[in-house]
Amino acid sequence: MLVFPEGTRTSGCDIQPFKGGFALIAKRARAPVQTVFIEINQPFLCKGRSIFRKPDFPLVFRARLGERFSPPADVRPYISRLEQYCRSEVMEKAAGES
Repeated sequence: MLVFPEGTRTSGCDIQPFKGGFALIAKRARAPVQTVFIEINQPFLCKGRSIFRKPDFPLVFRARLGERFSPPADVRPYISRLEQYCRSEVMEKAAGES
């Protein structure tokens, strides 16, 4: 199952606070959470841009596997830990592109 923990699309590197549903699902299913970072060469799917607007081609997508997190015992610290990890990964990637 693919879940976007922010509950919406983002604009740029601005990660919004994570919603708790993904952690609750992982806890109840006793399933790990595999982080995946989706990168694209233009802001095609970013918030503020119509999904009906034709993008410039070629579109280049890249899915990069991140860390896998064991199922949580306690949901709140789990959400915090994943959010912190994702922020760190996104900021590190952005710094490398500068």
